[in-house]
Amino acid sequence: MIARLADRALNRRAHRAPPAVRPEVAAFHEALPVVDLVVGTVLFRRRVDRRLGHGHFDLPRARAGGLDVAGFTVATGFPDVRGTLSRPHFAALGVDPRGRAPIELAEAFVRRVEGWAAASGGRLVLARTPADLAAVGTDGALRAFLGVQ
Repeated sequence: MIARLADRALNRRAHRAPPAVRPEVAAFHEALPVVDLVVGTVLFRRRVDRRLGHGHFDLPRARAGGLDVAGFTVATGFPDVRGTLSRPHFAALGVDPRGRAPIELAEAFVRRVEGWAAASGGRLVLARTPADLAAVGTDGALRAFLGVQ
């Protein structure tokens, strides 16, 4: 409940439907890899495989929008007073921070992204080497990398 409320409150969309796109803009968009360097979804959702009507990322909408590379951000707390908001939020997501070192929290979120990739049927590939990123646009998969705050 806490995680769902936080996701809906913090990750709103400005527009319900995407605006019309001119053909020349669509062609330009198709010709380039599209990259989102900061995707905080791992801190708000247990899964990304199904389309949701809110929030800024799920795999079906990311692919439909032409996203090629996503940088998933892993953090061990929100920038609040000593994790006051982070602790109940993370616990609601199934990552209980009580008694865990920050590195253990980061590892739990990394495992979550690895699980998303493993369960995606090849639609989400975790890029671990330069060769993994060089394959962007060759197989229809969304490449992802991890960043830590």
